[in-house]
This record gives sequence, structure tokens and C-alpha cells, in this order.
Amino acid sequence: LKVNSIIPVAGVPTGGGGGIIQVQNTTIKTGSSLSLTQHSFNHYSGIDVSLTPTSNTSKILISGQVWGEGSAQDSQFQWKLMRSIGGGSNADIDCTGTGSGNRPGLLGNCPTGYYGGDNSSTETVPSWSNVIDSPGTTLQVTYKFFMFAIDNGSTFYFNRTKDDSNGVDWGRGASFMTIMEVSA
Repeated sequence: LKVNSIIPVAGVPTGGGGGIIQVQNTTIKTGSSLSLTQHSFNHYSGIDVSLTPTSNTSKILISGQVWGEGSAQDSQFQWKLMRSIGGGSNADIDCTGTGSGNRPGLLGNCPTGYYGGDNSSTETVPSWSNVIDSPGTTLQVTYKFFMFAIDNGSTFYFNRTKDDSNGVDWGRGASFMTIMEVSA
């Protein structure tokens, strides 16, 4: 049995959807680093993930995490997700807060994060789950992760700690992003 959606006999509830249409995922386990420009959003392309919605009314359910550690104290980094439609420019997703003045719009109340106590051997893990976006298109949509550095000359080390020493305090992790098309 193959169908595009399954609708209850009583119809779809207001604001409800019919089900998952497709799932795409990117997982990166290797270590890498990104030199960050101060006071701007810097794209980490390692976990970009794309799909082409089957309908322009579909919603996209986004979850993921970035595992790593920065060269500065953990509180000096912020993050957000953005999307590109049809290879065009990057735009904030529906869950991003509104920036004002020098205050950047960030990933609002959607993510959670674990912050370590230093910038040598304890990881930072920004994660997000059940973020809903409504791209309103049937063109390919690519979701991207961006880091914001408050300190000048900061570097973020993905899937490893900054010092990456061979000891139990210096762990390694994985970063991923999963997106699902949900029928409206």
C-alpha cells in the first residue's frame, strides 16, 4: 500500500498533519574546525541536509545536535539554523528570534544545550528537537547550522574537544541533523 498521506475519517484536526512523507539525515563523526569571524554567523557545512518537499503546504520537522568545543569560553558562542530554497540566499527559519540592534536573532526557545566548564576538555553540545519550519515551496530546501562568535579569533572544534588529548577527559562525539517532511 503506497499513499501520499493518510487522513482520519473525521478529517485532519486544525493545524494537524497527515504524516511523515520523507526523512533525510546527515551525520558527521570526524573532527574538523571552523575559524569564526567575530560578531557574524559562520556556516558549518558539515551537517547540511536537503530535501525537496512534495507539496508547498508541507511542514519540515528538524532535529539535530552539534558536538564540539570552542577555543573561548562556551558562553562566547551562539547558534541558529537557516534554510536556503532552490540554492538561493540563506534565510532564518520560523523558530528564529528577531534580532534588534546589535542583538542577533538566534534559535529562540527551540534548542537546548550542554555547556562544559572550560575550553580545553569539556564539550559544548547545542541540540534542537522538534523545530517546525514552513518553507512553502516544492523546490529543494537545504537546512544549515551557523555559529556566532562573540570573541575575536575564535575557533570551534567539531566532534572533539579543543585540546584533543589522549585521555578520558577528552571525548569525541558526533554531529547530525535530521529533517522530515510532514504533510499538512
